[in-house]
Amino acid sequence: TLQLVGAGLGSAAVVAGAAVSSSDSGSGSSATPDTTAPEITSGTTAAAIDENSGANQVVYTVTATDDNPVTYSLSGDDASLFTIDSATGDVTLIADPDYETQSSYSFNVVATDEAGNTSEQAVSLDINDLDDTAPEITSGTTAAAIDENSGANQVVYTVTATDDNAITYSLSGDDASLFTIGAITGIGAATGEVTLIADPDYETQSSYSFNVVATDEAGNESEQAVSLDINDLDDTAPEITSGTTAAAIDENSGANQVVYTVVATDDNAITYSLSGDDASLFTIDSATGDVTLIADPDYETQSSYSFNVVATDEAGNESEQAVSLDINDLDEVEPTNTFTSAAYDEASNTLTLTGADMNTLLFDGEDATTDIKDNLNWDNLTWDINTDNNDSNNVNFSLSDIDSVYVQDDNTLTITLTNTAASSLEGSTDFDPLTSNDSITISEGFSSDTAGNISTTDGMERDTSIVVFDLVNGTSSSHSDRSFDANVSYTIYIVVDSDTNSLNNNFATWSEANNLGSDDLILLVGNDASNPIVNVGGITNVRTSSGGILLWETSLGSAARFTAGGNIRREVNNSEGGAVDLWDGGWSYPNVPAQTSVNQTRPFLNTLPAGILTSQGLV
Repeated sequence: TLQLVGAGLGSAAVVAGAAVSSSDSGSGSSATPDTTAPEITSGTTAAAIDENSGANQVVYTVTATDDNPVTYSLSGDDASLFTIDSATGDVTLIADPDYETQSSYSFNVVATDEAGNTSEQAVSLDINDLDDTAPEITSGTTAAAIDENSGANQVVYTVTATDDNAITYSLSGDDASLFTIGAITGIGAATGEVTLIADPDYETQSSYSFNVVATDEAGNESEQAVSLDINDLDDTAPEITSGTTAAAIDENSGANQVVYTVVATDDNAITYSLSGDDASLFTIDSATGDVTLIADPDYETQSSYSFNVVATDEAGNESEQAVSLDINDLDEVEPTNTFTSAAYDEASNTLTLTGADMNTLLFDGEDATTDIKDNLNWDNLTWDINTDNNDSNNVNFSLSDIDSVYVQDDNTLTITLTNTAASSLEGSTDFDPLTSNDSITISEGFSSDTAGNISTTDGMERDTSIVVFDLVNGTSSSHSDRSFDANVSYTIYIVVDSDTNSLNNNFATWSEANNLGSDDLILLVGNDASNPIVNVGGITNVRTSSGGILLWETSLGSAARFTAGGNIRREVNNSEGGAVDLWDGGWSYPNVPAQTSVNQTRPFLNTLPAGILTSQGLV
């Protein structure tokens, strides 16, 4: 560059890039070249900046002095990572600093004046290492499943995380509001317990989703999704489907009868029990739900019962239902069919009795054309005949002596004897014509009315000399639990199963038999007229053995034995097939001739004689 300056102008001239100064000397001019480089006055170290503090930030400003304008530029190793404002000297770091990527920078700032003189200075920039690493969550993504109904405010999950600094925990996500979390501080602490606020219920919500958040002191955070499942338990009580009212039963219908059966449904096994006002008066089968009234119901004592049936499943869930049972009030008034007069017609073998309330001997559907002989017990019946001259004769009849019995009307009962029985009376004075002042009464035996009431006609009572002991159905005579009278001759029917040698123990025991003797008859009776009494053949002999054992024998050996200890044993081919103890007390059967051979009367029967069950009130 050639710059000519006129004399007296006082301007500088620059030639060939060299600054030249000129002064007015009055006669000519001279030029001095600028050879002095700018002096950089800013330091060699830029102020350190934090990592992650942002991109495009000014990190250093170069300053320099010179007589002429200065422009700035960069050089050096990391110069490409910066920009510089050539006029202001501001140095800008292009990228966001990251300590882990580059912890320091080195660059040169260059100051150049108009004459091209340059100064250069090395500058270093350090990056501050900050905590920019989020905590690492080490606990799982699935909480251990919990049972429904297991309780409110229980800890269901514990978040654990690692970090070089203290951690705090929090929750986020869909169900976060249903939980609380303990915020834990302190380096290395990792107990963040997550608590489910409400008592879990599978039917309401079967699973939960929430996020656990771990945050360190620098604000770095990690988040992890967690799921919690609820176990579906049996929390549904059984449904009782049986009714609230038991079918009414008749009074005097018997003790220990099933009066109600509770029925319930559930997915699991059910057990049954009782509660309520009258629960102690019943028993219940915990498996079948059968409810049994313990006592014989009596309307006058208690006309109705109230109890609760309880159904409980295996999980302990229970349902309860109140049940009522009514007792039917029956006619319990004894009939008054006493006989005030009698007449006997030898031509027809008919005894006509006159009295009152004869119709009470008729059952439903029966009338004057019905032979009611089987309704009555005539075995060992005693007739007490009183005539005008006050003599008294007792005549005994058995069932086989009676041909027919008819109620002619409410005041008249006719009894026709068999020809055999009648012939024994013909010519006797027992049935001489009776006058209105004479009477005939029944002093032993019994009858019953349509309501089942026993008639005690002028002292008539049940014939207790007959005893039925049913080892098949358990329907034994009601008086079979008393002591025997040594002055009474008993006929004892022991009913066994015709088709098996086993014995059923569903019956009550007699109290004692120490008063039984040679005048008492023990009969083994089958329950099937079409079969012999045991399955090995018919009984051919009855005898007593040593020790007072009464034996029923077949062609193959002993079929049954009645021991001195009061045991009934059923046997086949002399092998024991079962034994039942009939007595509560000890007894020794007498070894007497009347019981040692088959010549005793009817030692065994295939079925009970007609009228026996009626006589004992068992049908």
